[in-house]
Amino acid sequence: MEKKERLVAGYLRVRTNRQSEEDNSLDEQEKQIRRYCEFKEWKNLTFYREDVEPAKDTDRIRFRQLLQDIEAGKINTVIINKISQLSRSISNCIELFKFFDQHDIDLISLQENLDTSSPIGKALTRIILEIAQLEREETEKI
Repeated sequence: MEKKERLVAGYLRVRTNRQSEEDNSLDEQEKQIRRYCEFKEWKNLTFYREDVEPAKDTDRIRFRQLLQDIEAGKINTVIINKISQLSRSISNCIELFKFFDQHDIDLISLQENLDTSSPIGKALTRIILEIAQLEREETEKI
């Protein structure tokens, strides 16, 4: 069985100014993704940096560019540091997962140690998304 060449997109995002100044900064996220790719010996890596954007909405400039590059066949693997960087809305994430499936995209989330290239990885990702949505709903109550 032939391994597919990894065309990796590192999606980096912070939602608040505080995050951008702490250990979850865009630079720190990039370092973590670079280390992971070096360990895996994946060389084709492009970063999409999104600074201080709300999690509810997927209408973000660099995120739209990422989706366009996926459609163009430039990407086959997306790496994020935390699954909620995509969105905290379960309906948005379900749509994204459908999009990723349609384009044969593997999604890897470093913090949760998830990889959707396997059936168990896909199932665990859905569970974590449910928890992220619950967290968002609880936060909105405050």
